Amino acid sequence: MQIFYPDLYPLHTIEDKSQIIQDGEDELHIPQRVHLSFRNIDSHGAYILDTSEYIYIYIGKAVSDHFVQNVFNVQTFSALPFDSYSLPELENPLSMKIHNFLSYLIQSRPHGVAIHIMREDSSHRHLFTRYLVDDKSESTMSYVEFLRYIREQIVK
Repeated sequence: MQIFYPDLYPLHTIEDKSQIIQDGEDELHIPQRVHLSFRNIDSHGAYILDTSEYIYIYIGKAVSDHFVQNVFNVQTFSALPFDSYSLPELENPLSMKIHNFLSYLIQSRPHGVAIHIMREDSSHRHLFTRYLVDDKSESTMSYVEFLRYIREQIVK
């Protein structure tokens, strides 16, 4: 199911809008999942898209410098590489919360998972946006419209 409808988490809310689970002596912060829609994507945010095979980390172009410094160890968004495949482990609370959450996602799989970190202006942005299936385009149905269509076809 996760391949067809992956999990989308607003990573920038991990400090203030997350569920906290006690994991032994550590606290695990889990951001609240959101629907796969552009309405939930803000250029001031950062997001994790978990497709089961890949974990995409999408960084909005207006994300705060504080976030970029504490998570990626660079001064501004423009200093981030367009695409990268590893997240530095830094000694600050935000970085540790994000790494703990990523470890939690990865541990739930019987196989490894690739991580792809991309800026909003990356040429590989489509790898992230293609999963926003709750949005309707001119030539396709939204996910909800598709489910209604299937239901109508079964009822006939």
